[in-house]
Amino acid sequence: MIASFSRRSAYETRHLSPLATCFLCLLLLGAAACAGGGSRSGAGTVERLAVGDTTVVRNTLPAVLPPPLHILEEDLVIGVEEGPEEYILLNPQAIDVDEEGAIYVSDQRAGEVRIYGSDGTHRVTFGRRGEGPGEFHSNMWGLFDVHPVAGGRLTVEDMPQLRVFNRDGTYRTSFDLNHTISSDERFRVSSYGVRWFPEREQLVASWIWRVQTGEYIMKSRYALVVLDEDLEIVAETPACEPPPGFHSGDQMGFSLPFAADYCHTVTADGRLVWGVSTAYRIDTWDMESEEWLRIEADIAPAPVTAAEIDSFKTQFLERYGQGQEGVWRPLLNQAEYPSRKPVYADFLADDEGRLWVQRYAPVTAPDGAERIRYDIFGQNGEWQGIVDSPATLACISGGAVFWLDYSDYPVIRRARLLR
Repeated sequence: MIASFSRRSAYETRHLSPLATCFLCLLLLGAAACAGGGSRSGAGTVERLAVGDTTVVRNTLPAVLPPPLHILEEDLVIGVEEGPEEYILLNPQAIDVDEEGAIYVSDQRAGEVRIYGSDGTHRVTFGRRGEGPGEFHSNMWGLFDVHPVAGGRLTVEDMPQLRVFNRDGTYRTSFDLNHTISSDERFRVSSYGVRWFPEREQLVASWIWRVQTGEYIMKSRYALVVLDEDLEIVAETPACEPPPGFHSGDQMGFSLPFAADYCHTVTADGRLVWGVSTAYRIDTWDMESEEWLRIEADIAPAPVTAAEIDSFKTQFLERYGQGQEGVWRPLLNQAEYPSRKPVYADFLADDEGRLWVQRYAPVTAPDGAERIRYDIFGQNGEWQGIVDSPATLACISGGAVFWLDYSDYPVIRRARLLR
């Protein structure tokens, strides 16, 4: 079609109808985009490059963002301030949902897991604090996450163990990652964040390697690893170091305010996803095809204000420095704070294999309320649009989003995704 237009005479081209002229322009723009290795749509410009064994997808977002992809319509709240004990949540840590819509919540303070039906009706509570089978450490400083997995099973990340149950709460087994040492000496430092893929009999864990860079200096590097049941490494992402200023060099969380420097997840279709939040760069590795994909976007970090630094100092001292102001305050004052906020804080994956990337700084809605903004990327790495949420989301499943609300007393909220 383009070739036939190129053979037209100058006279014919000058005298095309307005409709034909418009059509010709569209064709020429499409040809130019193809020639440049990119594509253009209402969502912005996308450029795909091959860099070694990795496909790099560079997204240039439009100057004016389109309307959100979804509107959230709340339809369920679980939790009461007073009433039946099974509906009083103390300190819910994580939420996940199975293929039938059942809701699982791990309560760190109670040291137990609760299961609710899709209508919010309580089904069963299991577990308690302890060291025996089916009991939990429920460490307040560690992860205590619950996930339904294949084969009608349920896993609880009760660091340093991954405990496995039937979905009715019956205990099955545990993987002890601290005491069962792999032949790899790096496993002497416990991991955080573990997912089990029973159909592959593999574990996926995020790990902190401690690398000695001097006589007395140990440096942290973060990685995602795939292990078999003997805790031997099957695959490993390249270990990355946190960027300067974010949990690097001070070890006391001087990122502002409580910014994650390293985010990760594992999608339902078996992709490892990780990245560094100070640069909009997300890497994925497909465990089946062993293909690498890197997603990049052009959002710039936001500056950190002096007021935010003062607020963080106050919060830090209130939380960790009671009675130790003489020790902590000089350290806080001497700390080298980062000058810019990270681009994003975390990400989730939905049933369609899309990534929901939470922007770090909230936005103000037309009604004056603050909203958490998520960028949505398809499986191919292309930016698809935004979704604004009233809170940081904990789980996306079955066309709905879930989050924890601690504003008055702890509750679980669910909202349907309306297009």
